[in-house]
Amino acid sequence: MIPAPNRMAQFRFSTRGLPLRECAKSLSALHDRKLIDLRLEPLRDYAFHADFRLKALPELGIMSGSLGGLRHLGPVHDDDLFMFMNLAGDSIASDGSNEVALHGNAICGRPGNICEGVSHVDNVHFIALRLPSRAISHLVTGGDVFAMRIVPRGTAALKLLKAYVSTALKDDEVLEVPDLQRLFVTHVHDLVALALGATRDATFVAEGRGVRAARLQAIKDDIRANLSSELTVSATAARHHMTPRYLHKLFEAEGVTYSQYVIAQRLARVHRMLTDPRFAASNISSLAYDAGFGDLSHFNRLFRQRYHATPSDVRHQRP
Repeated sequence: MIPAPNRMAQFRFSTRGLPLRECAKSLSALHDRKLIDLRLEPLRDYAFHADFRLKALPELGIMSGSLGGLRHLGPVHDDDLFMFMNLAGDSIASDGSNEVALHGNAICGRPGNICEGVSHVDNVHFIALRLPSRAISHLVTGGDVFAMRIVPRGTAALKLLKAYVSTALKDDEVLEVPDLQRLFVTHVHDLVALALGATRDATFVAEGRGVRAARLQAIKDDIRANLSSELTVSATAARHHMTPRYLHKLFEAEGVTYSQYVIAQRLARVHRMLTDPRFAASNISSLAYDAGFGDLSHFNRLFRQRYHATPSDVRHQRP
């Protein structure tokens, strides 16, 4: 990863479109120029590619994208923790004596303790995290936090961590606004500790902090992806393996009800489509129904209350 500054720094790298000879030179140049301190080495007899982004935040580095025909290698002397999470595809991690296939699982440890690195033979989509060991070592039980650990893909905290980071990577505001950034980093530390096995006190704190935030974000993602559905509280709660009461409490902590959030997202979706030339031929009633509104008069009333204009006015004001 790249060193975390006082604010977010970003870097993008891709071998796409480069001749094979130039690809190998580019990978070497990355490490030589200290842009990343995890080396990427081509695997013999395999075609390779790399397409990833690096985001460096205070106390957290994030690398995400796709790799193939490459091996991650880290510095031997390093007090940071490295966590690699497979989203799709297969990788193999090795500490020199053991090899572990990663298929949706995660591996965590000091980069030097994963001495033979993480190999990606096929095309692998991933998220890798790098964080100071002091940030979570006191939160984790079970011996040496630096040793190579495998976190099974079914681990609840790992699922939340993958989804939470994936969503944040699509939202620049979360990672660029200082207050939101600090909350995000704290929540990621919580979820990493839980995935590795948190102490009782750390679990208690994380349940009210990182876990709550990740669960709420997962529900919001679910709502936005299913606006055309009925989206009852009971059905949404069941999909996320929680009670309707707990779901309501998650939203209440933000000063909004579940129903208010769903309506706001449906209205926002219609508003976006009204200002998008691709939907210029669609009538307003179709857009409202597609967003989950069953009563057109109710939709019109809510839309005017929120945007102080009728849907027709918004469409005609489109640039």
